[in-house]
Amino acid sequence: MGELQVEETAKISAFLTDKLDIPFAVDFDNPRMLGSLTAPDEYMEYRYGIEHAFLEAKKQLPFIYQEFEEKFGRKYEIMDTFQAEDAEVLLFLTGTLYETAYTTIKMLRDEGIKAGIAKVRFLRPFFDEEIRALAVGKKQIIVIDRNFSFGKNGVFADEIKSVLYGFDIPFQSVIAGLGGRDVTANTIAEIVRKTLRGELPAIHWEGEIYE
Repeated sequence: MGELQVEETAKISAFLTDKLDIPFAVDFDNPRMLGSLTAPDEYMEYRYGIEHAFLEAKKQLPFIYQEFEEKFGRKYEIMDTFQAEDAEVLLFLTGTLYETAYTTIKMLRDEGIKAGIAKVRFLRPFFDEEIRALAVGKKQIIVIDRNFSFGKNGVFADEIKSVLYGFDIPFQSVIAGLGGRDVTANTIAEIVRKTLRGELPAIHWEGEIYE
């Protein structure tokens, strides 16, 4: 489990203030309605504008991270990794599962399984190029999602599988920890072992499911 650091409210407000100086920022003292109706002759331009904003946000993130580090002394990356560079088995995770998996990787490496992990921080915008670069040379990709898109797959598994189209790498999707159900380092290690033994279905729901 990672350490929780809570910054002073004043420091956070100072960091955010200049970024909120825009005409459409939420202002509780001056409430307004946004996007209630867009006519057909403007709707495509409206959606195009949103897409453009997403792409621009992607470009700005490294600068925001740098500014955050300068003001708070903590450094974050677009995507965190641990022993991913030389890994043969690469796990993509989100949130606290990443910290839990630190122990897993050490366990698996002691067993001779060259595993590594990558923490995906963003869904939109999505960092396609970074994910493809990490996947080069890997022999197995495993994505553990703590979410599920009904009738489809885990959200991140679906995104990553799409990004890796054309890569000849076995791909395993795992759904685990929904609703806060515990996922331990041993659980993740066993997922990796079973994947390598070919014992899991294409989309695996981890744990005992009570019907």
